[in-house]
Amino acid sequence: MNSEEIAQFRGYLASQSMKRTPIQLYDALEEAYRQLLETVDQFPETAFHQPHREGVWSIAEIVEHVMLFMARYEQAICMVLEQGLHPPDVSDRSENRLRQEPVNRVELLTALQSSIQHLAYTIQQAEPDSHLDVTWKHFELGVMHWREWLLLARVHLLDHVRQLQTMRVNYVE
Repeated sequence: MNSEEIAQFRGYLASQSMKRTPIQLYDALEEAYRQLLETVDQFPETAFHQPHREGVWSIAEIVEHVMLFMARYEQAICMVLEQGLHPPDVSDRSENRLRQEPVNRVELLTALQSSIQHLAYTIQQAEPDSHLDVTWKHFELGVMHWREWLLLARVHLLDHVRQLQTMRVNYVE
């Protein structure tokens, strides 16, 4: 993204994260998560570890990336809401590194579900305006509070849902 696109996106995150309640933000994230699960279920099991072309992530790698960033966002948001602590900044993309060994579909989706459930519970217990003074930095988007990070999680997740939906046409059984 160029600086103008980043500024527009930051404006969207800032305004929409405060226009919507935390429950509405979470519900939108949960809907994106449901779409991810439906899309992943459309692929044959045999395709899970096979990229449809060289240089492109496999379904397993995409789901693992989603699991890793959702775990990171969940841990940070819950750290703020449950303890009022400042999470570590996200300094670059490499912090969501993929493992070299093959990953198990069930384990990935179970770990992802765990993050989603913990996030849901924590957000339902939180006061909507609590800890908005606690911010942490995204390597590209700058400093954000937990509600902005929650909305970013949804947008990021939807990007990967669209990526998987586009890939689906290459896996006709």
